[in-house]
Amino acid sequence: MKSEYQNSWKVYIISEHFLLRLGLKTILEELGVKAEIQEISEWREWTKILNEAAFVIIDMESIPEKERLNFDSLPDKFPKCKVFLLGNGTENKVLLKNFISVKDNQQEILDKFQRFFIEQPDEDEMPKESSVLSEREIEVLKEVSMGYSNKEIADRLFISINTVITHRKNITEKLEIKTIAGLTVYALMNKLIRPEDSQK
Repeated sequence: MKSEYQNSWKVYIISEHFLLRLGLKTILEELGVKAEIQEISEWREWTKILNEAAFVIIDMESIPEKERLNFDSLPDKFPKCKVFLLGNGTENKVLLKNFISVKDNQQEILDKFQRFFIEQPDEDEMPKESSVLSEREIEVLKEVSMGYSNKEIADRLFISINTVITHRKNITEKLEIKTIAGLTVYALMNKLIRPEDSQK
């Protein structure tokens, strides 16, 4: 079953470097982000897509320095578009909340991406996908997202480990999300758990 998020919003990745664009797409897939992902290799096109994009990820090295001055006004000009910047750490005066440095470690990068996509620009208009899961599957998903093992989930929900495994298989198939990180992001985006719950 295809995710309802698949065509509901867009993510643009702007970078002249193919490997960087590929790496970002891989991270989004790992996190279970379901969206229409577009790649832009020519920096001159970046202002054209801000009205239609929900999320824009920009490689600062691909943008001429004089053009970076325009970033300060992006939140006011395009309030429905969220911009995430990637750089070497010297541009931290701009949109500091959504900035990744090449010096960040793996956990820092994943945490920043989770926060970026969890705080939706038009949250009320986002379709809620948790209805595709049964009540018990939602309970299991919450436990998985909070970091509990199959045995711990079985003990907490008073069911067998085999039942937990079956529910997890069904959840993965229904949501088309294979990783725990991706399931955690899904649970957070659908308000099934709070951010602090995932830090078990």
